[in-house]
Parts: sequence; structure tokens; C-alpha cells
Amino acid sequence: MKIVIVDTTIHSSLIGGAQTFLPSLMKGFKDAGHDVHLITKGTPDERIENMIIESGAVVHADLFKKTDLVEDAAKKIANWINKFCPDIYVVSVSWDTGWLALPLLNPAIATFTIAHSNKDAFYFPARHYRHFLTDVIGVSHEICNKYVSVSGIEEAKVHWIPYGIRGSSSLPDTNNNNVLSLVFVGRLEETDKRISDVVAIIKKLEERGIKYKFLIVGDGSSYGHIKNELGSEIASQRVHLKGWLNSDEILGILQQSDVFVLTSSSEGFSISLIEAMANGCCPVVTDIPSGSVQLIKSNNNGYLLPVGDIEGFAGKLEYLSNHPEILNRIRLAAWETGKEFSIDKMVKAYLDIFGKGVQKALTNNRMPDPSFPVMESCKSRFPKWIRKIKMRIVKQ
Repeated sequence: MKIVIVDTTIHSSLIGGAQTFLPSLMKGFKDAGHDVHLITKGTPDERIENMIIESGAVVHADLFKKTDLVEDAAKKIANWINKFCPDIYVVSVSWDTGWLALPLLNPAIATFTIAHSNKDAFYFPARHYRHFLTDVIGVSHEICNKYVSVSGIEEAKVHWIPYGIRGSSSLPDTNNNNVLSLVFVGRLEETDKRISDVVAIIKKLEERGIKYKFLIVGDGSSYGHIKNELGSEIASQRVHLKGWLNSDEILGILQQSDVFVLTSSSEGFSISLIEAMANGCCPVVTDIPSGSVQLIKSNNNGYLLPVGDIEGFAGKLEYLSNHPEILNRIRLAAWETGKEFSIDKMVKAYLDIFGKGVQKALTNNRMPDPSFPVMESCKSRFPKWIRKIKMRIVKQ
């Protein structure tokens, strides 16, 4: 199969699980003998560029100009796609152009989208363009349910495919000498991630006199603030700000950690969470409508706590510190859960759905519709000539 994937965010500084899962997926497609292409908006961010290169996918970073209006960029993408004649077209993450191209595509091309987070930014475009989609993919059950209830998509067209990760072949021995080893992996942002809660939890650990080591992996706009807030804890080497790390480095840290902490108010199917579980970490995370509630049964293979419950987090971490036998029991159960989510399973699930989608596309009655209205988020009250001038000025 010829597979074309669109991600027009992968060039930006906001790199998360929705971007980092792509290289392993594309490599799986390539290893299975498929022709894989990635459409981007400029060169991919340097933190993920090498991963994409190693996947073997062909990157198309120049199909449209940054100064193009979104509808003009979408036409350029659609013209290229129709000439290239792929079997599969996938909108992974694109707030505009990837979606606007859908009504212009040859109906023989099977079209898909992936929702990576429980956000309207995924549901509303899927609702607007649902008649131009062969099928849709959600990374959690909650997302799949919202595709039906919010996006108005037929249940038969909705598929759950969780992220695949690399896990340890056996439960790692952390050997932390009575020091509770904690880890956070993710964007250092207040929106969704509530990174200030991690800071507050650390302060509570200090107050309670718990022996701990906390590694914070990731970068983002709150990096400097965290560094200032945790100055004394960093100086005493109880807290370590590791910044952005590659996947091998993250796996090494997870395998030496006891507990994975996640304070998010919104997630899809957190790659860092399932990766932490598959590498022997006990998850202590927020109870939110996401993959977390699919994965975790409290007191069995982890703990679910209310968003913002700083005392609850600190209390649970103190309990685990004082009960290493329970900690290791839960670590084992978490590992047994996490090891089920492999990259091979993820790739196979995608290829199975793509194969069925190709057959659907051959018999559908969808027609291209160049006059189909753009979605609300892409509409402007300004005439096109003013928008073009504005775009050129902004991009200079």
C-alpha cells in the first residue's frame, strides 16, 4: 500500500505523544513492505527529525508555502495527493490544511483520521468532514465514544487502536536503597499537564520527610519556573531536571524508577504512562476520562487520584515508600498490563483497518466537493486579498 500521513504540527516546539508515536508506526509500515510518506509544514523539529529519518518514511516538507492561506495550501496538498494516487490518506495532527484537503480528494483513496486527545480540536473537524472519512481511529475508549456522540460518526466506522511501546522483557529491579524513585515524563506545561501540581507534590514530600529522588523528564514553557521553584531540591539532588531525552534514555530512566507520576487534567492514551507501566513503574496518576481508566485498577496495578489532590498524591507516595512489598506487587501488575501494548500489535491493527478501508473506498459513493465550506475555525471575516497580505507580513 501507498500510505500518506499528514502532520502539520511536527515542525513546532510543542512535541508530544501524538508526534513521537509516528516514527515507530511508520517504521512498522515500512518494515511490512509499504510505501510511506509524511506531509509536514516545514522541516520536522530537530528532537524528532532523526527518528523520522530512521523510520524510512519520505518526508514532504515543501508541498505548500508557509505564507499560503490554509485553503490554498489544502488545494496544493490535494493536487499532489491525487496525482500521487496513494491507497491511504491519514490526518494525524493538522488543525487546518490536512482537513481542508479531504473534500478535494479522489474518492478511491481511503481516508482516515486519528484523535490523540480528548479534545474538541479533534472532534469538531471530524464532525465537519465526517462524510469524507472512510473510518476514524481513537487512541482511547473515551475518544472512540466521543467520535460517536460529538462527531456524529457511525459506530461501525470508529476503531480503537492504542499506542504501542517498548517494554522490558521482565520486571526491572530498581535497587533504590530505601529511597523512593519517582519520575515524570511529559511536557512541562500548565495547560493539560498541570505541572505546578508536580512541584506542589514535591514540596509535600519534603514536609513529610520522605526519602525520595524525583526525575522530571521533558521540556516546555514552565521549565524555568520549575527550576526556580525547586531550587533547593535540585541543589540537594533530590530533584533532577533532565530536559528532553531520546527514547532509549527515557526507557533507561523508567527501568530504574519505582513510581510514575502524572497530574494531567486531560490526556488521550498517554504514551509515557503505558511506557512507564511496561517498564516496571507503579503509576500514581489522575482519574480522568482517558486511557488511564482503561489501564489502571486502583490498588491493583496503580492508583487513580482526583485532579489537583496534592495531599492525596503525597499520601499515596508516602504509603508506597513505607510499604515496599506492596509497591513491588503493584509494579509487577503494572508491568504485566503494560507489556501487552506492543508496537507490533499497533502496526498490525492499523494495517488491518487500512486494508478494509481500501475495499470500502472502492465501493463508496463519495464524490469530491470543491465548494464544500471550510470548518468554522478556518473561516475569516477578512477578504482573501487582505488575508494574503497579512500572512506575508506575519511570516517575514
